[in-house]
Amino acid sequence: MLLIAMREIPTEMHFDPEVIQLRMGETGDSLNWSTIRLKYPLYGQRQVGLGRIIVSDRVDKRIGFFTYGAMIEAIHGHNEAVYALRSSAPILAIDPELQDFSAELAFETEVIVARSLAKWRGNESGFASRLSQLEPDRCYLAAIHCILGHYQRNRRLRDGFRLFYAALCKEVEQLAALGFWPGEMARLDDLLAPDHSAFA
Repeated sequence: MLLIAMREIPTEMHFDPEVIQLRMGETGDSLNWSTIRLKYPLYGQRQVGLGRIIVSDRVDKRIGFFTYGAMIEAIHGHNEAVYALRSSAPILAIDPELQDFSAELAFETEVIVARSLAKWRGNESGFASRLSQLEPDRCYLAAIHCILGHYQRNRRLRDGFRLFYAALCKEVEQLAALGFWPGEMARLDDLLAPDHSAFA
């Protein structure tokens, strides 16, 4: 779970969020890029789509995250609002100055999504609807399965990004040890294919 607190009076002792940017909408609807501001808070619960979450403070310092889908709910208190993002998949913390496992995994996932969108030939609403139907945990596992297969078939990638490939294999081992890695599963590009039968 990710908690983001917005306060009317900043503490000035650490990062004080004032703006959240993310893909959001009503459950089951197409999810659009939205902005939550201190002056324009969110009420109730909304679905958050796969993609980046950007949190900014009063001096435009930014902290980034990446989600495979989540639900966001606002909890309002005295002069503050706390936004809770809950997901069945990990919410990745992205440091723009570090090209670590989380950042590379987010990038590789975005590549899969972009290539899949191109296959819908302009039907962006249909693609967005398909993407919003995916459960976060299934999306996360399917993304790792797709990326791992791509690296296993390409020695240059394995040699060029050894640390990422090793971390990817370790993640699969840990998921398998916990019983979260099924023997058979669809790849993310298959789940996002225009042919609806790929989603079954």
